[in-house]
Amino acid sequence: MSAANGTTEKASSEGGNILSGQNPIQFNLSDPLPLFIVQTVIILSLCYFINIFMHRIRQPKVVSEVISGIILGPSIMGKIPGFNDTIFPSESIPFLTLVANLGLCLFLFLVGLELDPKLILKRAKHALGISVAGLLIPFVFSCGVALLLYKEFEKGTDTGPAPPFGQFLLTCGVAMSLTAFPVLARILAEMQLMSTTVGFITVCAAAAGDIVAWILLALLVSLINATTPIMPLYVILMGIGLCLILAYVVRPILMSLVRLTHSEEEPSQKMIAVTLVIVLSTSFITNIIGIHTIFGGFLVGLLIPHDSGFAEGLTRRLEDLVGVYFLPIFFACSGLKTQVGLLNNGQTWGLVIMVTVISMFGKMLGCTTAAKANGMTWREAFSIGFLMQCKGLVEYIILNIGHDAGVISDRVFVIMIAMCVILTMISTPFVGGILFQIDKQAET
Repeated sequence: MSAANGTTEKASSEGGNILSGQNPIQFNLSDPLPLFIVQTVIILSLCYFINIFMHRIRQPKVVSEVISGIILGPSIMGKIPGFNDTIFPSESIPFLTLVANLGLCLFLFLVGLELDPKLILKRAKHALGISVAGLLIPFVFSCGVALLLYKEFEKGTDTGPAPPFGQFLLTCGVAMSLTAFPVLARILAEMQLMSTTVGFITVCAAAAGDIVAWILLALLVSLINATTPIMPLYVILMGIGLCLILAYVVRPILMSLVRLTHSEEEPSQKMIAVTLVIVLSTSFITNIIGIHTIFGGFLVGLLIPHDSGFAEGLTRRLEDLVGVYFLPIFFACSGLKTQVGLLNNGQTWGLVIMVTVISMFGKMLGCTTAAKANGMTWREAFSIGFLMQCKGLVEYIILNIGHDAGVISDRVFVIMIAMCVILTMISTPFVGGILFQIDKQAET
């Protein structure tokens, strides 16, 4: 036994040393880094290779990340014999997921930094009406879709008991109703439309909707994790208490430290460390009280004044690392769960088309009607309706949470992912043409 143990310890210490005849990318629990490096290189290379082509047709980077994740999943590269077992063995997925979730905490912190409550209040009359209508009407429409999908796939075709319909409805409804504020802001910036009336109002409406989105996400997670009917109420109350502590205790202390370290214009390394400790600590607290970990990063981001040099410096230091490295890993993890092969018959594709059309129609109806009611032209109102179709990370997070918790099946998961990709891809070309005409008319 001792000799065998000695051999095992020797092999473990050698890891993937090719001189000892070891496979350098074979998964080793005591040294998972070599395989993780290979996985990361493949993920990033594929993502940015696809982005070269997608950028030419004016598609946001999130589309490239989703497509690369799907390619690496079981439906395409997974069909190659031995690919998943060699490059993405099941034992290694928790390490990828760990890095992806850490990246999500930092990304949602950056999203919170980008949201400016003053901006929303400045255009509250227009933005809040568009945001509420753009959330409420698609959610009402999604009830019928959720009922059909629930009957079709959650009962009879999947093993195990069907999930509570309320959780299923909330997961599908929120994913169909939301607008991706970070993705939308980047699209408008790339198209140089942030200074236009349409772009400004749309960003304000999407920002207001983003805040509602995270409240709904907190509710969804609390419902999924609840063991008693009254537990979601306790979770929400603790969440409100945490928000009050952050606003009236943590924020004054943090801003005092910013002034003491002279980080008002450019954050020092000490203040970056302090901020990250607060982000991670808050994420830990939101996790243990029953809200998702990433919610903590978002709350801390909201604490910091949007227009301060400190916020701009933090964004400048973190956004490239998060966007270039962490987010592609998250979408790769999501893609490894996405079985495109389940879209294998006309009925399922019909459901994809139905979900996409209903989501698009509900969003168009709500946002366009609200914009027109606020005195905008039909062309501007339709532009806002198309822009608000944009989907992004929030929807994928919600769908992944629902899938991992067993609330939605593999087939429903891929249907909703397809809907998000289609709506994101069509929003930019349509809006670019419409707003170009608006600019021409304004010039004449």
